[in-house]
Amino acid sequence: MALENQNSTILSELSLVFEGKTCIKCNCQRTAADDNSPEWACPSCGVVYAKAEAAERERLADEALLNRVERVEFVKENQPVDVKEVAKIKSDKSIANLIYILYFGSIFGGVLGLAAIVLAHMHRKDMGKQNWVQSHYAWQISTFWFSLLWGCLGTVLVIASFLTASAKGVQNRSLNEAIGSFFNPFMLIGFAMIVIVSLWFWYRVIKGCIVLNRDEPVGDFYDASM
Repeated sequence: MALENQNSTILSELSLVFEGKTCIKCNCQRTAADDNSPEWACPSCGVVYAKAEAAERERLADEALLNRVERVEFVKENQPVDVKEVAKIKSDKSIANLIYILYFGSIFGGVLGLAAIVLAHMHRKDMGKQNWVQSHYAWQISTFWFSLLWGCLGTVLVIASFLTASAKGVQNRSLNEAIGSFFNPFMLIGFAMIVIVSLWFWYRVIKGCIVLNRDEPVGDFYDASM
């Protein structure tokens, strides 16, 4: 008996909570005469109040996001065109393209690579009003100097291994010992560094060239103060 009274009390409280509730789907307002239908559902269309309200909140959120995107696109399309800035971007893009071409040409001679890095530094210093092409100058500069640093380190290890092996071979008058001394861990590490840094260099040059011709900045982030 006590349990039945308790259940009855809970149902009465739920009825009070949902009484007067308006369904957002069909606009039906719940009344005391609708006590025979489930408290959590609309007596007219049968939709679950919680589900209908959650769907409505999601719809409103999507609509608000769409409105924001449309506003941003409208501003982009209708903002005044800076003719000087457009010309500077075009000029910077041409120079960045030339630098990538010089990097490609550096396979035939290191002088082209030096010319490329000089150009990159010259135009990276020419700050002025920043644009997305500046990220390519920073990318080209870091590509050159990191490749040079690790490439030189790998080359030093290989040369040091070669000289050590040659000295041992001359001292002991044994070619086999010289060859055995040459293939040591330092030489293998040096060769591995040269191969890896070469692949990394060409990956960055090819990626930068592709991204540049998409008219996009390059890199995970762009710090205009670099």
